[in-house]
Amino acid sequence: LPVWQALDVAHQLLKQLACVHSTGMVHRDVKPSNVMMSSSGNTQLFDFNNAGEIGKDSYGQPVGTAQYRPPEQVRGDSVFKSSDLYSLGIVLYQMLAGQNPMEMKTREATHVEQCSTLLPRFVVNTIRRRLAPINNVQEVVLREVVDKLNAFIQKMTAKNMADRYQSAGEALVDLEEIMKLWE
Repeated sequence: LPVWQALDVAHQLLKQLACVHSTGMVHRDVKPSNVMMSSSGNTQLFDFNNAGEIGKDSYGQPVGTAQYRPPEQVRGDSVFKSSDLYSLGIVLYQMLAGQNPMEMKTREATHVEQCSTLLPRFVVNTIRRRLAPINNVQEVVLREVVDKLNAFIQKMTAKNMADRYQSAGEALVDLEEIMKLWE
């Protein structure tokens, strides 16, 4: 996806997760195939088959799709709002980089990566190659956007839940700041 469209999709999904979380539920399976986008750019999160109550575990069984599970979900521990935000961080990274950073050959290897390895940081060239030619002023803005995007995604996908955004609203504030820079 183009950078702006990826940011807009993440923005829409964060708003929807805020609504889901306000009901005391977590989605537990945020992934690209559970996101539908209309031709007009409206995005909808669906498939709530794995949804559960905030703070509840899944009886020791990991639920959701392996490549998008946060570490606590991999372990079958209780999940919280930040668990869905971790998954959305993986989705956003995939939209921007064009590949899932947790795409390993086996489920076990994926789980090890999710519990121990930080996501690779974007380099400016990853984003620049998706843009029309840019001038020097735009280059400075691009570098700032990429730095802030890296920090945003790293915070969304922190291995420790306490280091992540604690709510979709909190993440929205930072994403909207990034989007303002991009305009």
